[in-house]
Amino acid sequence: HTPGSSPHVVSSFTELESEDGATSALDWFETDSKKPCPMTCATRISAFDVDDIPDARGVKRIATAEDIERVGREDERPAEEYWIGFTNGAFVYTVNLFGPPGSVSEEQALEIASAYHHRLST
Repeated sequence: HTPGSSPHVVSSFTELESEDGATSALDWFETDSKKPCPMTCATRISAFDVDDIPDARGVKRIATAEDIERVGREDERPAEEYWIGFTNGAFVYTVNLFGPPGSVSEEQALEIASAYHHRLST
């Protein structure tokens, strides 16, 4: 397949020494996911609520073809991404759902993250 041409989901986890360490790491991951892309202004970044997972955070990043044409770089490709992060004990879990604009949604990301959290909690 061609990268960027179809939806993808990536999950990861980070083990820390304590629950407080996991919360601090989640804070850092969230802050990092809200930083602008280097050398471009085409990506719009916003937070969204993750109601089904305690203390979870969500960030949406989108750069449409119109955004890129207006304020982006020639080598950029349109993309939409939903990042969700949460802790479970001393672990931080993240889910990234991304693809071309319109091929992924906040609802899909929430569904995937909720299923992941549920599997970890049972």
